[in-house]
Amino acid sequence: MLRTVIIDDEDSSRNTLFELLKNVSPEVWVMASAKTVREGVDIVNLNKPDLVFFDLHYPDGSGIDILKSINNLLAKKIVVTSPSILAEKMQMVPEVSVLHKPVNKARLREAIQDVFREKKDKGPIPDIRFLPDSHIPNSRKDDLVRLPGQHGFESFHLDEIIRCESLSNYTKLIKTNGTTVTISKTLKYMESQLGEFPFVRIHRSHLINFNYVVKYIKGRKAKVILTDASPLDIARNKKDYF
Repeated sequence: MLRTVIIDDEDSSRNTLFELLKNVSPEVWVMASAKTVREGVDIVNLNKPDLVFFDLHYPDGSGIDILKSINNLLAKKIVVTSPSILAEKMQMVPEVSVLHKPVNKARLREAIQDVFREKKDKGPIPDIRFLPDSHIPNSRKDDLVRLPGQHGFESFHLDEIIRCESLSNYTKLIKTNGTTVTISKTLKYMESQLGEFPFVRIHRSHLINFNYVVKYIKGRKAKVILTDASPLDIARNKKDYF
């Protein structure tokens, strides 16, 4: 029996997945579901299921927050989300599978069978929190980057950088403590130094740390809001990141 938790803020998505799982295998027991990151993490950490389904976007956070917060050594993680560049990135994370919405019944059955095989062949499934840092999306949080400023060089922890904004031949770096630093290099240079996930170039003027995304606003002129509350334009060819 696979003890399972579904975390999705859309009622229709949770209900659809629940019905599909019932049809795919009688050995899958959906023991609980949740609408938010916080509720989902609490349920998973309390009940320690074998399998967790979750999306990448929630009103109170992201799927990455879920990965960082659950501490269940036995849980297999399956992301159920719309196709996007971020979803493709998640496929590189060990012990995480990705299913695209709308969920294909055959693909779901295959994913469930894989989980059963892993439980049988490997025993307890390692949790992402205890894998080498180089394998998780925000693995560079303890790394330093050395950047040229107006009065020499300065080193920054990568997880203290919220975003970078182009100032012609210079770049404004916005930090988590609310301060800004002017870097005497172009945004293109910054992208060459930081342009590996979770740092994403969403516009000719903006390079963001995806871990600090708070809200995505759809539309012809799509925008994203980070924790510093600044609404940033998203280039048309960059919308797939969301």
